[in-house]
Amino acid sequence: ACNMQCRYCYLEDHTVDTLRGGDCLETLQYAIAKFREADVVPFNISLHGGEVTTLPKQEFHDLIQYISSYYQDMRELISYAVFWLE
Repeated sequence: ACNMQCRYCYLEDHTVDTLRGGDCLETLQYAIAKFREADVVPFNISLHGGEVTTLPKQEFHDLIQYISSYYQDMRELISYAVFWLE
């Protein structure tokens, strides 16, 4: 359950329930594939709001793991970009 109590939350009192989830990882994989196709490395990937914390624990873990592995794959490119900026 989310305890952030954001005023703009569209889940309102339903945050005590666990969301069904199901296609969050698929959506993330699709978005990252599009980043790769466009040769773009986003500065960050944000999981906005508290509703993501109402996902089943394993699904939330899978999202974080996928994002971590994406940045691990891009580490050399990111390091080079930082070096070049200095």
